[in-house]
Amino acid sequence: MVTDRSTYRPLRRPAHGDGRGGTGRPRVSGMRGLLITLAVLAGAATACADEGRAFVPGGSAGDAVPVASAAPSADVDVSATSGTATPDATPSGSATPSGSAVPAGGDGPRTETVDAGPGLKVRVEWPGGLDSERTAMLVSYRDAYAGWLKSIATGGKTADYRHAMELESALKTYEWVNDGFLERNRSLRGTAKLYAMQVRNVGGNGAEVGVCVDERGLEVTDARTGRDLAEQPAFYRTQQGVYYHSAVMHRGDDGKWRVRLLLHSGQPEKRARGCLR
Repeated sequence: MVTDRSTYRPLRRPAHGDGRGGTGRPRVSGMRGLLITLAVLAGAATACADEGRAFVPGGSAGDAVPVASAAPSADVDVSATSGTATPDATPSGSATPSGSAVPAGGDGPRTETVDAGPGLKVRVEWPGGLDSERTAMLVSYRDAYAGWLKSIATGGKTADYRHAMELESALKTYEWVNDGFLERNRSLRGTAKLYAMQVRNVGGNGAEVGVCVDERGLEVTDARTGRDLAEQPAFYRTQQGVYYHSAVMHRGDDGKWRVRLLLHSGQPEKRARGCLR
């Protein structure tokens, strides 16, 4: 996901107007309470790593080696809020220390469908051969991504992403969701895809997660009517809708892995080119 806020140096997604030549009426009901909730978490969070690089939906991860795609296999359905996973009438997956659902289906590659809100889904292609720690890292990234999409789809009524992110990233995600969508009376529907997921550079309580993201299956809608915008942003219609996320992960004292920093590689950077298929 991307934003046009220059504060975060970033992303290249165009702003969504409100159809009246303005930015729309701000939606602040319930959101101030979220800021207070996030602030309470400050005592348990650490400072954001590498302050020189912007949060993503935000900064640039730079050029790096492209990642390989993981082939899908068994199907799994999971709710972004229920914490349960059901692969075709088989028992649900085991739970991470955070209580998030881990997709069932054995050690091999499989495909999971996450319900991220009304009319909005995330298709996750899981690689095989993951141990419990690497699975927990990827689950936290998945929960953060699906969580901020759900916040958009529900008009800011939910903020589940905060459970999978450290304070600094969660606060910036809140601002991005509010400024980029809610204040403009914009929402999303359709299906986003996460694939070529991998964990690397693991050391102590830190690691890097790499994920390819394809948002070309998303449609921007008018949150007031539920209808698709007549003119969709080009981002969702071109290769720019395929990008690479590099997530800096940190394991807290409670044993849970959370997203500390997100870096974005867009087309035609090498990592993003490796996500095209």
